[in-house]
Amino acid sequence: GGDDDEASEERCYLGDDFALLCQVAELQEEKGNVASALAAYEEAWRLQQQMGKVGPKAVQLLTRIGALHGLSSDGYDAAALMHESRQLEAWSAARQLRKEQGSLSTAEGTKLLTDLAAVKGAQGDQEGTLELLEEAKQNLAQLGALRTPGGAAVL
Repeated sequence: GGDDDEASEERCYLGDDFALLCQVAELQEEKGNVASALAAYEEAWRLQQQMGKVGPKAVQLLTRIGALHGLSSDGYDAAALMHESRQLEAWSAARQLRKEQGSLSTAEGTKLLTDLAAVKGAQGDQEGTLELLEEAKQNLAQLGALRTPGGAAVL
């Protein structure tokens, strides 16, 4: 084969690593080991960026990373606040990716927006919260879901 250059070999190796890390993260999460799951997800995310291809899996990764940071953000100590800002960071990045990939106006995209709004709301960022809820509302309107029970909760 002509394309057995080192770059594609390394990419393949990274790809294997990536798949493994995702598996590890999911297993740790099932066992309730939030910190270990988080470490594995974040490592997987770094790898994905290294591979230079940020696919649909990236959105899931960032969403999980945000969710796990959220679980770790109970309380008002420095660690909790750090987790909260990392949660915002991850979910904001996921939102940006969904925008680029055109998957923001899906049910999952809308849930991401409302989750993000809740975090911003808890931080007292009213403007940011309103902006996100407005976006979620437009999504639901596009999805024709405003008449559903879930839709009413956003209004």
